[in-house]
Amino acid sequence: MISRYTFMKFRSKIGLWFYIMLALTMIMPIVMAIWFIGLGIVAEAIALFIFFLIINAVLVIPILINTCYIFEERVLCIKCGFFKPTRIPYTTIKKIEETRNPFASAALSLDRIEITFKGDSVLVSPVNKHDFLQQIKLRIDAAKEGAST
Repeated sequence: MISRYTFMKFRSKIGLWFYIMLALTMIMPIVMAIWFIGLGIVAEAIALFIFFLIINAVLVIPILINTCYIFEERVLCIKCGFFKPTRIPYTTIKKIEETRNPFASAALSLDRIEITFKGDSVLVSPVNKHDFLQQIKLRIDAAKEGAST
């Protein structure tokens, strides 16, 4: 039986594609700034470089640092950067399956798990997929057992 005080946190696995995207968002402004400087428009080059650095700092880095999956007493809480967390009650989860679906999600790797619940689904990519799957199945069973009594 799961204690109501048992919370577990799984960080998101970070795939190579995410690091490539992050590198491109850092390299492209440098390349563009050098090109603008070559055209003699230095002020625009500096402004463009600063703009992309701010975009990375505000959008990409929080996603990299704050994407995680937290098992709470009655819900799975999925956090991704500054976005509003998704809270999925264990009793609403219908299906769990491994996937490599590339659609945008709170999964920073293509080694993903699709969680289908109440007419919707979400993709996650926990670092330790085996333990995550074991934990979610355990909690779903305990929630359904608790709901039937």
